[in-house]
Amino acid sequence: MFRKLVALASIFTISTFCLASADQTNAQSESSSSLNNNYSPESIRKLESNAFRRVFPNEAYIQDNVPLSSEQLEKAAQQAIQDLSVKEGEALTDSEKRALAKRTFDNKINNALNINAIKTSFFNGFRVSETFTHAMLNTQQDTGDPLFMLQARQQGILADDYIYMGAKLAVINWQRLNKAPLGGETKLFTYSIEAYAASTISKWFSALAGFTLYQDHRNGFNITPNTIYLILGNLSESPFFGYVANSTVMYGNFDIVSNYVPTLTRTYFMQSGGNINLSYHTQDLHLNAVLLDANPNSYFNVTNAGSKSGVGFALNSKYIYQMEKAGDYQFLGLAYSNVSGFQTKNGGNVGTFDINYGLAVSDINFEAEALITDKGVGGINNSSSVSPNNIAGVPFFGSVAPSAKLIYDGFLGSGANVASWSAQTSYTATVFNRRVIPYVDYSQILQNTKNYSYQYGAGFRVNVFYGSWLGLDYTNINSRSSNFKETQNYLSINYTLYL
Repeated sequence: MFRKLVALASIFTISTFCLASADQTNAQSESSSSLNNNYSPESIRKLESNAFRRVFPNEAYIQDNVPLSSEQLEKAAQQAIQDLSVKEGEALTDSEKRALAKRTFDNKINNALNINAIKTSFFNGFRVSETFTHAMLNTQQDTGDPLFMLQARQQGILADDYIYMGAKLAVINWQRLNKAPLGGETKLFTYSIEAYAASTISKWFSALAGFTLYQDHRNGFNITPNTIYLILGNLSESPFFGYVANSTVMYGNFDIVSNYVPTLTRTYFMQSGGNINLSYHTQDLHLNAVLLDANPNSYFNVTNAGSKSGVGFALNSKYIYQMEKAGDYQFLGLAYSNVSGFQTKNGGNVGTFDINYGLAVSDINFEAEALITDKGVGGINNSSSVSPNNIAGVPFFGSVAPSAKLIYDGFLGSGANVASWSAQTSYTATVFNRRVIPYVDYSQILQNTKNYSYQYGAGFRVNVFYGSWLGLDYTNINSRSSNFKETQNYLSINYTLYL
């Protein structure tokens, strides 16, 4: 039933891209014109050269729709900055926070797409938004995409009655620094192209469909329609919303600071696949309940969520404390799922408790997360992201999996509870007018002294131009099962372009 529901939802998503029901929003106002005069041509040039021009909200959009006082505009601007900071988990520069008028390469593309001949009474045309693309497709934050789409509409980042298009190109070249263990990772080069089309159909309905084209060292060339959102909600009118999706599940946090290598907490516990979500969201508090497709034999099976019944659930909460300076915040999250990528010795379900914390102050970002299973673990199940039998696709592009020999040697299968934790930090610097983000991270998963894995890494990424980044990752992973030890040591160079 769940599979049929998601399949019908995907068909409905595509069909609704051709539907709309409102007039085009006017994006010009006297207020925005006066604001533009506050910037010299040199200042605008510098802002345009910054790949992360987080210039929210679009003041013209907000003032045209709801006339606001100066105090209200300032509050709206701070909230928009807050939403984006939490979503991306990286510090915003002062110039980005001050810039409330968008003057980017996006405008040039959107002007070219502004073709009157294709407009109708119910369709305003096509648009691009590198800001939205980066927020939705970045690797660092992956569990709150549907929520951010509603926030983007609330803040005026996305206008009504358009189809937005975007894509991301990622290329990774790996260099092993030690001999790979038998059955271990042997990949040297891989790439991924993600693309989406998002529709703002009406005040209460949003939709997005996306696909991934990737080259995998084990399976070769692949193309898969991996992302579908059908969202019912309007945060400007109500704190409640819901959606049907094939996407990363809104459970836990699982942010990373590296370019692509996930923490062990993300690898073994982050869930991705078919799910139905009901949420409550305010500026400070988020609560949601999720129904999961936990059938390991289903294409829409949620990775790291296997169940004999084929159905699972997750409960998730997050409290965000907004500090005085826009973009600075702390958050604390608690979550529980009754299914995971583990099973008991007799094949039963294993649930997990999650606690996560984040802190962003000025240019520093720190995040920590810990999980523990609610039962003893007898091994991984077929839904695990590291299982050779996982058929649900590749939701963890850039990850380094343990060798098959380790898995088949009873890794994490002694019968005791499994715990995992991670701690990571990054710093956002501006060097020669370029954004540079160095980072360090550490994570571990442990069952006992003979069943564990720990990972540490460091690296950086630098903005090259517009929405493109060049990064370097160093990763060291040490693992042990009952009779086997292995070390995987990698250096990777990666390039990412958001459009």
